[in-house]
Amino acid sequence: MALFELKDIENHSQIGIWKIEESIQELELVLNSSIIDNEKYKNFKSENRKKEWLSTRVLVRQMLNDELIGVQYDSNRKPYLKTNTKISISHSKGYVAVMISDTKEIGVDIQVPKKNIAKGISVFMSPVELDEIGEENYYEKLHIYWCAKESLYKYVGDNKLNIYSHFKINPLRVSNSGQFKGVVNPTNKVVNLKYEITDLFYLVYTV
Repeated sequence: MALFELKDIENHSQIGIWKIEESIQELELVLNSSIIDNEKYKNFKSENRKKEWLSTRVLVRQMLNDELIGVQYDSNRKPYLKTNTKISISHSKGYVAVMISDTKEIGVDIQVPKKNIAKGISVFMSPVELDEIGEENYYEKLHIYWCAKESLYKYVGDNKLNIYSHFKINPLRVSNSGQFKGVVNPTNKVVNLKYEITDLFYLVYTV
């Protein structure tokens, strides 16, 4: 099984990262039949989507040491567990990230580098944000902003909000890792975030 990384975060939170190297059959063998018989899983057409779905549940099971734990979704498509443990899920091109917390709402996003990420800036970057980031580390900042807004969206868990209009990222300096702030509108709630940049992916999560 390809557990890539497991780390403890402040405030009783934990992040697990899974590198998907198994076949669908290998992943299914790890899980109990009630999970594999899930109707949503059966309806997936894409092999990659099936692997992401299965890997997420294998990772959750390992993190919580519970073979029967199940991920469910509310009306906003925000995942939750039957226990009081909070959960956030992300996946990108062969990687799955899961964040859990016993104490607070959370959000995580993982993103394998995208050469064409700039083509989508009108979807997630406001003119103010584009002016603020400047030219230095432009490519890296676009990835961090994208992941940050996705993390905030998952943190709030309200599908009436969108990442362009309702989330503002404060300017940041880029290194291998760092902490910065995001703002959720219209409440102006300030949320602390951390980022990590590796050779393989960008990772952003709430703290």
